[in-house]
Amino acid sequence: MGVLKWTDDRVQGCGGARQTALGGMPRFEDVDWSGLDSVKPEQFEQLIWVDTDMWRAELQMHGELFQKLKERLPREFIPKRELFELALVD
Repeated sequence: MGVLKWTDDRVQGCGGARQTALGGMPRFEDVDWSGLDSVKPEQFEQLIWVDTDMWRAELQMHGELFQKLKERLPREFIPKRELFELALVD
């Protein structure tokens, strides 16, 4: 529920986040951990860690799919995918 509350707070414009290659991600202190006292910041960091190599491979597959669907694909998808690729550059 804490993550859902964080998501709602973000939509309402009052939730905190840090920017990553995939967009805004919560910081440990941004999530309401009520009832989950056993979750530690180190565990949370492992949960939200972004595997950039995996995402690059995923975007490559998206590129192949986009080629197949290019006639029917909303054109807004292409620059969004390109932005993700640029964000994942080391």
